[in-house]
Amino acid sequence: MEDLLQRVRPGQTGKLIALGRDTISPPPDKRKFSYFGFAPEQITTIHVEPYPDNVLAYRLFLSIQNQWIYGGMGSPMALNYEVAYRWMDAEGIDKAKQNDLLAELQLIESGAISAMREKQERRGK
Repeated sequence: MEDLLQRVRPGQTGKLIALGRDTISPPPDKRKFSYFGFAPEQITTIHVEPYPDNVLAYRLFLSIQNQWIYGGMGSPMALNYEVAYRWMDAEGIDKAKQNDLLAELQLIESGAISAMREKQERRGK
């Protein structure tokens, strides 16, 4: 993990993980806020937006987000990186940039996996 973090520009790690979580997590149920006296139209949903430097990694994630490798018990383990490299080749991304882009993708992926596991746990309860 330390090597992965060294490839990503300082200060962007948390943002990339949040992008993955936000892509997978459902928006909040606005009706639940009525318990606290809020009307549904008073609740705004905040979505995480990628930094300009991370748009390419986010596009990569969105393009291959259905290419998960699943482990035992149906839990997502990782994205299929072979597909990621094929996407990068098709987009004409030079080989020197591909490993840095993969490091950013892995952070987005970790946020997405975390959100998917939380969803599974909620369903299991």
